[in-house]
Amino acid sequence: MREALYARCRILIGVMLVFSMLGCGDSSDSPASQETCEANTTLCGSSCVDLKSDHGNCGACGTTCKQSEVCALGSCGSSCPEHTTVCDGSCRDLRLDMANCGACNKVCPKGQACFSGKCAVPCTGEQMDCGGKCIDILSDELNCGACANACGQGKICSMGACVDECPAGQTKCGSSCVKLDINPQNCGKCGNKCGAEQMCSQGACVAECPTGEKKCGSSCIDVQTDPDNCGACYVSCTGSATCIAGACTCPAGMTDCQGTCADLLTDPSNCGGCNLQCAYSAICDNGTCSCAAGHQLCSSGCEDLMTSQMNCGSCGHSCYAEKKDKCSGGVCTCNLGNTDCGTSCTNLQNDPSNCGVCGNKCDKSAPTCSQGACICQAGLLVCNGVCLDVQSNNQHCGACGNACTSGSYCKSGKCDPCGADPDVLSCSGVCTNVGTDEANCGSCGHACALHEFCQYAICTPTCPSWMTMCSTCADLQSDSDNCGSCGSACTSSQVCSKGSCVQQCAPGQTPCGKDCVDLSSNPDNCGTCGHPCPMPYCKAGQCAAIEISRVSAGQGHSCAVHVDGSVWCWGANDTGRLGDGSTLEKHKPSRTVGLSTATDVCAGGGQSCARLSSGQVWCWGANDSGQLGTGSSSPSSLVPVQVSGISSAIGISCGVNHACAALQDGSVWCWGSNGYGQLGDNTTTNKNLPTKVVSLTGAVQVSASDHTCARTGDGSVWCWGKNASGQVGDGTLSNQPSPKKVAGLTGLGGVAAGLDHSCVMMSDGTARCWGDNSKGQLGNGTNNSSGTPVVVQGISQSIELSSFGYHSCVRRSDNSVWWWGKTPAKLQTIAAASQVSAGGTHSCAVLADKSVVCWGFNGHGQIGDGTTVNRADPVAVVWQ
Repeated sequence: MREALYARCRILIGVMLVFSMLGCGDSSDSPASQETCEANTTLCGSSCVDLKSDHGNCGACGTTCKQSEVCALGSCGSSCPEHTTVCDGSCRDLRLDMANCGACNKVCPKGQACFSGKCAVPCTGEQMDCGGKCIDILSDELNCGACANACGQGKICSMGACVDECPAGQTKCGSSCVKLDINPQNCGKCGNKCGAEQMCSQGACVAECPTGEKKCGSSCIDVQTDPDNCGACYVSCTGSATCIAGACTCPAGMTDCQGTCADLLTDPSNCGGCNLQCAYSAICDNGTCSCAAGHQLCSSGCEDLMTSQMNCGSCGHSCYAEKKDKCSGGVCTCNLGNTDCGTSCTNLQNDPSNCGVCGNKCDKSAPTCSQGACICQAGLLVCNGVCLDVQSNNQHCGACGNACTSGSYCKSGKCDPCGADPDVLSCSGVCTNVGTDEANCGSCGHACALHEFCQYAICTPTCPSWMTMCSTCADLQSDSDNCGSCGSACTSSQVCSKGSCVQQCAPGQTPCGKDCVDLSSNPDNCGTCGHPCPMPYCKAGQCAAIEISRVSAGQGHSCAVHVDGSVWCWGANDTGRLGDGSTLEKHKPSRTVGLSTATDVCAGGGQSCARLSSGQVWCWGANDSGQLGTGSSSPSSLVPVQVSGISSAIGISCGVNHACAALQDGSVWCWGSNGYGQLGDNTTTNKNLPTKVVSLTGAVQVSASDHTCARTGDGSVWCWGKNASGQVGDGTLSNQPSPKKVAGLTGLGGVAAGLDHSCVMMSDGTARCWGDNSKGQLGNGTNNSSGTPVVVQGISQSIELSSFGYHSCVRRSDNSVWWWGKTPAKLQTIAAASQVSAGGTHSCAVLADKSVVCWGFNGHGQIGDGTTVNRADPVAVVWQ
């Protein structure tokens, strides 16, 4: 009991001391006559001011903000950060500021601190503020164990509990039981009170700390030299700054740039001056931005013109536009095994438009190109000069010339009556599929109206997701009457390929009816025209099973990476976050356009991103805050676009409105929304191009939510951004625009940033979390928030960790999945998972057989089972 109460008091005292220190920079507490200012303040003229918030000295002495502006984090702006209020032109935290406690200009009396917007006495030792007085709640009979908890008549207070008599080893002093050897109010004898800077030890009042040191928490600290308590408790020096004479000081040759020591001659983030950032991959040479040897400055940054596919040989010369595979020696060329046939690179061994040599197009008698020769595919016959499937052709059923009579159709090489298949009926003597025929939808003679199509034997008044309503539903990518746009018709000698009228199908594509398709990957024409796959996946001209390597659950949608490098997404699509070229919600996976070498994917708020095997990052969806990283101001992109300048990513993470990538060189770059400082570049300005996180090296993992965390190779963790619930873990509630090291954590195996909380996986398989706990997201069996890491109960042997919304998941060494926090699912374990991902209100996992299951909220179809029904237990994602 004693130890618990002592701990409780010390925690409260420590927190209150922190708050009192945070208010020390206000000019009202710094007499003009002082020549030496307190920590975090600067002498400007005759006054000590806080350059981060002073309206008349914002960022530097004499820099005055306009009347309509406020000073926040050392910069003049139009608004204050979250949890701060404008007071006389400065942004003030009314919860902590002693000169503006609870309201502007409400100054706490001398000897009091501002705690949660109220002035209170910063009590010491075992005391607590009870009605403005410091009370020893371990012995006071009117406040025994807690304020206003009075002991009854005849009772005395002993160690915070009302008892009948003092236990052995304690002495009755007045109406309290105390230990005379340690009690500072009764030290050695009743009534002998120790001084403010003293403690009671063995019945004698002694100095609490050695001369020159100060009590910070439970430790005695030299605040003149300690970088974590510089000038005052809990005032930390950042980066390479050291504490000299109680002030954070940059090394010789370096400049203090808003709390970060920077070499203005070499730092690309502060080149020639604070916050003057060089373009991506540029270097800072003697205070001037320049490109390294062999690189040239282009719009996307410093590029190697010998290898850059977007800037090959010269800036802006794109190999993608030329449909070439790579840039080699400054020239767009084809990969080994491919040949340049003028318009694109192609494999002459299997391209039916360039079979064996460029321009050799296979005809109907041998439409398939195999090993450089045109052939009729195995199982097909040449009838009247055309390669046909005699298993289904009504004019050549089972053999050339064997035509089925009226009222029958060809099935498995035999003429069957129409009624043999429930969807095939005889309509006017012609076998008709009433499941899809718009003139006979559901039954013979039942025609669909204009602007309707027949799907599953029902006339549906909208077009499928891949089509557009013209006079009828049309696929603008392949419809020759509506090519690229409604009413744009191709000539009789042309076909529509990818929305453009061309004289023939593009290299690698084959005309199937009016459509140009890639027989190697088209699930409706796999290997040959008219050959659909039972599951919508075609690989190398063969129907193949869906095999997923990675899955990511986002905010209302999900994305997955197939083992072949393609990306599939499902769920909400209002911002184009599925990347399939539309904004239609999908309840089953839809293939993201144009990605074939993806190795990882992240689903965020309104955007998604993928990391390619080349180290590039491509994003799609919302861009209202620049979260696509292209430099564009367009509000969204319905298809993937390349993030500018990123070419060596080893990991990616999508936050609510921003994204980040960890690079091979150990740096972290972020882009998008930055209102909380979540980009980590020491500003709160949104960035539509990647910006380097300051003062962070050796990163091996990054995780983004409404804040961002990174794990470094030495097993430590750093966080930055939104901090209203203490999720950054630096002991404050202030947003942090630059990385802060989370104390007390070493040997980490993983980090995950959730909504208003953070979690880590320890090397021993346990987990710890900190931040908001209102929904149980810290997993410690309470709803008490914590600014320091707490142990997640019952979690051990974990090998993977994921957080995003108000819950977290871990995968254990036995491949089971465990979760905690707010989620609609009742799942406790799941067998044989190979990867797990926690989303906003749902979660997904890849199983050992490379299939995917999801569970949780399903209002947008983010579970992927073809419905919008919430799922408490895992269900399989449906790919058909």
